[in-house]
Amino acid sequence: GPKAGGPLYLTRFACRAAPALPTGERPAEPDPALASFAQWAAAQGLAATARAALDAAKSSRLGFTAELPGPVGERNVYRLAPRGRVACSATSVEALWQQVAAVLATGNTAVILAPSPVATRPAGFPAALAARVEWTDQPLDHVPDLAAMLAEGAADRIAECTCQLAKREGAIVNLHTPDYPLDLLLEEVTLSINTTAAGGNASLMAIA
Repeated sequence: GPKAGGPLYLTRFACRAAPALPTGERPAEPDPALASFAQWAAAQGLAATARAALDAAKSSRLGFTAELPGPVGERNVYRLAPRGRVACSATSVEALWQQVAAVLATGNTAVILAPSPVATRPAGFPAALAARVEWTDQPLDHVPDLAAMLAEGAADRIAECTCQLAKREGAIVNLHTPDYPLDLLLEEVTLSINTTAAGGNASLMAIA
């Protein structure tokens, strides 16, 4: 399965530290879903939301790839990928859309929890986002397959979210508060390929 690398892992021991990544490349264009969301926000007159989406697009390192050094006969590729489904809980419309922008900028799926300042999908919301932004009435401890959670509000509200997350079965779900650390919404993946594989088919020896 995916291997946790060093650059992002170490940020868990620092405060808002931006990890130094190996020399590599990042896609020139933002996630299409984020671009669609920013266009929709601008059309609705939600200037702050559109700005938040554009800022998130500039800051996100989604899709970053780099070739790592390795022994002769082995090729190692490092990349940053989405984590999956991210729960969103906010007390205002602007705060909620800021969370959605962060989730889309990192290639993830936003799961908006009830009660929410935007209770259902707004009229005219881009159809292209149907698979990337969803609303749920399920309690937090029953929402399936969460990779992380974004929460905003008073300290007692954040504490309640933490308690609900602790009740969940399975893997620990990290909770993030504003300003949301985009790097920690990404997953480090390395792919190792033995380029000397028998028969010349290197893909037979790939380990991800």
